[in-house]
Amino acid sequence: MSKLTNLFKWQMHKKKPRVYYITILSVVLVAISVVFVTSYFGNHFIPEQPPQPAEINTPAVSIEEPEIIEEADIEPEEEEPPPADTVYSINELYPDMTFLMDAFSKRYNSIAVSFVLFDGDERDYYTYVYGQKNTQTKQPIDSETKFCVASLSKIVTVICAMKLVEEGKLDLDEDITEYLGYRVRNPRFSNTVITTRMLMQHQSSLNDTNMYLFRDNKELPETTERMLKQRVNYAPFQPGTAHHYSGYFAYSVIGLICEIITEKRFDDFAREVLFDPLDIDAAFLPDNLSDNSNLATLYDGNHEEQRSVREQLAQQESRERISDHDLVGANLTITPVDYAKILIMLGNGGTFDDVRILSEATVRAIHDANVQGPGYKQGLATRYQDNDTMPYYKSYWHLGGAWGVNSQYIHYIGNSPNRGTVIVTTGAGPLYLQSQMIDMCTDLSLIAELIFPVNPT
Repeated sequence: MSKLTNLFKWQMHKKKPRVYYITILSVVLVAISVVFVTSYFGNHFIPEQPPQPAEINTPAVSIEEPEIIEEADIEPEEEEPPPADTVYSINELYPDMTFLMDAFSKRYNSIAVSFVLFDGDERDYYTYVYGQKNTQTKQPIDSETKFCVASLSKIVTVICAMKLVEEGKLDLDEDITEYLGYRVRNPRFSNTVITTRMLMQHQSSLNDTNMYLFRDNKELPETTERMLKQRVNYAPFQPGTAHHYSGYFAYSVIGLICEIITEKRFDDFAREVLFDPLDIDAAFLPDNLSDNSNLATLYDGNHEEQRSVREQLAQQESRERISDHDLVGANLTITPVDYAKILIMLGNGGTFDDVRILSEATVRAIHDANVQGPGYKQGLATRYQDNDTMPYYKSYWHLGGAWGVNSQYIHYIGNSPNRGTVIVTTGAGPLYLQSQMIDMCTDLSLIAELIFPVNPT
């Protein structure tokens, strides 16, 4: 309960209407009821053990000499197969929990919320859904509805690039000029090279300002190459010396480098090295999904449509390289459950269902958070929290926000179970208050811990 207490304390400093406090009081009472029922009846995730048969006294029997079996006749024991994926519905199994989560979804005025709490060791996924795919048709979302996950795309970008590192085709500390074929420098620091590692850890000095101007322009007046040659697209600090978030531009350059090395479009490369091996239906261009019939329309915090399903599917047109603009770092379209499988793979040291995607050394490199960011340590597209901020304590995490999408993952690995949460929302707002998005994602992650704790002890 201390985690929920902290949650409500965070919100109390904001001036709220009286109805808000009545709602919160109701939510607290429901939470207390849930905890009481759970503690009284025991852990509801552990089914009752069936009664054991009574001990039967059997008469003594003579023991015969055991038959000697030749070593060659002993068949080796077969290894146990990995656990199968099991998806549970919070909405169907836990009505009290659903009521609590609905209260927070409504508080942030969300149009749609898709959430999963996953246990990678047991391969269990607990899903929660709320709202509609489209406000016109009123179609409800389900756990198989696919969303653009905004900046949660970046971990996939890095995983794909690290495959090239493992193959010896990409050096994270090499001047990116060597891969692009033209000189790339911050004009203010012309003698300082920019590396792929700097791009991944937001130390390249690339500036996202113009990416926001061009990202929705269907005429595509700029390309990544031309923007790399423009002074305005660089921040005034020396590459490699400071953390300066570049969510669109830097990751577009990573995608471009991968496309040059592989001579493939980045979305095709990602499907080959990650999506197909994990047997998940995901794509950086929604038109490339095996099943694109269950997509969510994207709405901003004012409930204005940002990207219809038709517009998302039309992104396929006239793009020889998807690394131009923002698709590589922010346009992955996937379900939260399938995204959780990618995190589970990382938590398993690079394997999933006995399929090795990355080496353990590569996974450690991805999680090596050695750059200080604003309140967290930055790895290669991952952030690590080692202070007592809840619910991030000793976890890897990332946030996303674009086109009305707000998203977040929190992943506990290492000395703790391979567990975590993934959440994607649309319409939560207001749009200009990013803290609202962080609050909502955090609140739902904390509520989910009532099901079972994902924090390490």
